[in-house]
Amino acid sequence: MIEAGARLEIDNQTGVTVDVLPEPHANRGREPTVPPGTTARWSDSRIAAAAQAPDPPDHRRAWTIPLRVGSQTVTIHGEQVWPPAPPAGRWWLATGLAALVAAVIGALAIRRRWAAAVLGAVTAAIAAAHVIHLLGSIFVLPPDQPMLAMVVGLAGPAIAAWPLAVIGPALAIAGHPSGPMVCGLFGVLLALFSASDVVSFFYAVLPFGWNPNLDRATAALIVGGGFGLFLTGILALRAVSRAVPPEGPAEFHR
Repeated sequence: MIEAGARLEIDNQTGVTVDVLPEPHANRGREPTVPPGTTARWSDSRIAAAAQAPDPPDHRRAWTIPLRVGSQTVTIHGEQVWPPAPPAGRWWLATGLAALVAAVIGALAIRRRWAAAVLGAVTAAIAAAHVIHLLGSIFVLPPDQPMLAMVVGLAGPAIAAWPLAVIGPALAIAGHPSGPMVCGLFGVLLALFSASDVVSFFYAVLPFGWNPNLDRATAALIVGGGFGLFLTGILALRAVSRAVPPEGPAEFHR
């Protein structure tokens, strides 16, 4: 099963041809014939039919696909399972906590050099969470596309925040006054373009190659931490505006 169960893949490492058989009394559709040493991927209507969500209390549906391996007929058995939804409130709480921590550290970073260094580390951690989220999503895709192309495609508009993920922490750790503002800009771009990732709080099965709770944790850190950095940027702008004295009225002399 590949692509979160959307398609099937056969890697034929036998010495004979593997033929995927259609349903009884059905015309041959997309079912492939796989010669030895080759790989085939396809969408099967039997999997799609089983993927229709059942009514409670039935939470699983079985499917079967027959194969002809050389002169022998074998059958693949599988099932679609609907586990219960995760507790979304826990992940919303984690998102709010990430926002609060990032905002508090950002407020301190405007006045304290050590806090600015911590802010740079927090920003780098949020950027790392975004990388983990992308890599986990890539691992459920078929490995027939270049890794870089898949990363860029999944990142989408959030790729605009990547340069700031390097510049912001570097400036903040170096103690430059613009560090918190650049970190804040990174946070608002990342949170804005990744806000839809919070849907993972509501689904038990996710298109993610590792533990689904890791995907939810990275989404909470990206969205919550990004919003906290956004508040940091606002506070930094206000501090800069207060530090610059207003221009007085021009004086004219005869």
